[in-house]
Amino acid sequence: DSVGVTASFVALEITPELVRRACGVADLDAANKIITLRHEVKTTDFEDLYWIGEVSDGRKVQITFKNAFNENGLSLRTQPNNEGELSLSFSGNYSVADLDTPPVEIEFIDA
Repeated sequence: DSVGVTASFVALEITPELVRRACGVADLDAANKIITLRHEVKTTDFEDLYWIGEVSDGRKVQITFKNAFNENGLSLRTQPNNEGELSLSFSGNYSVADLDTPPVEIEFIDA
């Protein structure tokens, strides 16, 4: 009936765009570096997320999480003398325009 796909990670570098994505439903004024949260969800809140890694035989793997959306909200952990860490958990979502295509694509790339 459906395929569920998630990617969870801790970001060690915090950028305005990453914080906007962590908030889920928010807008970024890039010129002033101000993030404004909102109540309504827009289609622009869903963006593809790519993970690229390497397996033991040297091949690269790319996993595309389609229409990814962070469902944890803003989760920040701080420590003295440290920049802080954002915890994110993105879920891939089906496209309304194409409900037959699962929200993930996995590609193995030869070394």
